[in-house]
Parts: sequence; structure tokens; C-alpha cells
Amino acid sequence: MIGALTRHAALANDPLVAAHAPLLLQALPYVAHAAIRNRGPFGVADRPLRFAEVERALAEESAEAAAAKLARLLDPPADLYHSAATKRHLTCVLLRRAADRLRVAA
Repeated sequence: MIGALTRHAALANDPLVAAHAPLLLQALPYVAHAAIRNRGPFGVADRPLRFAEVERALAEESAEAAAAKLARLLDPPADLYHSAATKRHLTCVLLRRAADRLRVAA
């Protein structure tokens, strides 16, 4: 499991991520701005999350189908900067964007 406060840079350099989550490793350069990737945490929630249903949709359907499932399942906490709805929307946008870029790169 990846903790919600795990830094992007830590994921990018972790051999376990490379071995067990190669798609995540390929997507990391497309998530957030470079400054955020170097300093910011990876999580959008207060606990680690993994949605097998979303992963299956990415593998077997489309990024759009996966984003729709993610929007239905994800319930991030609001904070001082963003509402839960904004975090949910941005997470789905990033999922679509990363999937599209990976498809083009493949």
C-alpha cells in the first residue's frame, strides 16, 4: 500500500513500485507540476486508497469508464484549500490525462 503522505519523488525511486505497479511508475511524470512532484504528497485522501474496480476499468474498458467509477467511489476529505467535489474532479481529470498520455506513449 502507498500511504497518503508518500512523496511523488519517493514513489518514482522505489523498486517495489517499479516491480509491482509499473503503470503507476509510468504515470508519475504526468501527475501534478514538477515542483509538487518533488515536494508534495501523492495522496488525495487521509488514508491509502486502491480501487480494484477502477483498475479493471483502466485495463479492460477506457479511461473515461475508469474516471466515472472513480468519481462514484472516491470520497476525499475537504480541506482549507479544496472541497471534496473539487478534489474528486481533479483526481478524475488527472486519471484521464495520465491514461491518455500513456496510451500515446505506448
